[in-house]
Amino acid sequence: AGEPPAAGMVDAACLALAGVLLIIPGFAGDIVAFLLLLPPVRRILLRWIEFRMARDGSIVFGRGGGGGGRSSRTTIIDGEFTTLDDDPTAGKGRPDNHLPPS
Repeated sequence: AGEPPAAGMVDAACLALAGVLLIIPGFAGDIVAFLLLLPPVRRILLRWIEFRMARDGSIVFGRGGGGGGRSSRTTIIDGEFTTLDDDPTAGKGRPDNHLPPS
């Protein structure tokens, strides 16, 4: 309630990373792993990730309300296309249909 859906994914990723770091030998890895096990540290990490992604414009996090998560900076590119192969059965049944003719 009130959290972005990424919060659970960040928590799970932090816990998985902590588990891997605890298995791998090393004092620094153990310290980072134990920090990742603390919920306040994971919340700080989540806020940092939200800030970076929102600043870069890659993801817009909503804290409720409507909108469907769409950014106001959406770029729509209108274009046309042409089908080059008019015969839909051409090349079927041949294993080399992805190779250019020699």
